[in-house]
Amino acid sequence: MDLAILMENALLFCRILGAAVCGILIGYERRSQNKVAGIRTHAILAVGAALMVVISKYGFGDAGSYDGSRIAAQIVSGVGFLGTGLIFVKHDNITGLTTSAGIWTTAGIGMAIGAGMFLIGFSTAFLVILLQKIFHRNSFFNKTSWNQGMTLEIKNGEEPIKRIKNILKKYDADVISVNRHFENEEIIKIQLNIVFDDISERQFFLMEMLKKNYVNEIKFL
Repeated sequence: MDLAILMENALLFCRILGAAVCGILIGYERRSQNKVAGIRTHAILAVGAALMVVISKYGFGDAGSYDGSRIAAQIVSGVGFLGTGLIFVKHDNITGLTTSAGIWTTAGIGMAIGAGMFLIGFSTAFLVILLQKIFHRNSFFNKTSWNQGMTLEIKNGEEPIKRIKNILKKYDADVISVNRHFENEEIIKIQLNIVFDDISERQFFLMEMLKKNYVNEIKFL
């Protein structure tokens, strides 16, 4: 193969590597927030988008007259369909919308870098990460909280209590007050006043607690 062609392909591959870096950075931020789409998903998506743009722009030079934008246009609609699969609606709550938008934007970043627009691509990746961090639901700009009072009837013992504490930590819940009442040697009732950062975290906590065999009953106050 001609050295000039090898150099050209190496430079084009550098664009794909640059897209991968942007995808990794955005995916790392999403994974740090325990989202479904993480590093691999964002990196592969950015690489694929960059590859498709490189092919669209440089792969049909021997085809005479052709429209190089057609493949790139299909990426936008195709990734939009992919991102829709990350959106879930349950009990009137929508989750995954931000991650879905991030997937779509990551594809755009990959397309920009694949087209040789490195500054635009990397700057947009930095902007996406910055927006995710600044306006995350636990940030100062988007801080909300949900208070939930409940009484748990659980099996008596240190192990169930320890497990409940670990679950509360998992959902970043703040326990405002705790009152214990021993029904008998086997049953203990715990009255809790808990503050969750988000209503979805409260619902996920309750659903997880209802599945535990050491929880007999949950009553809301």
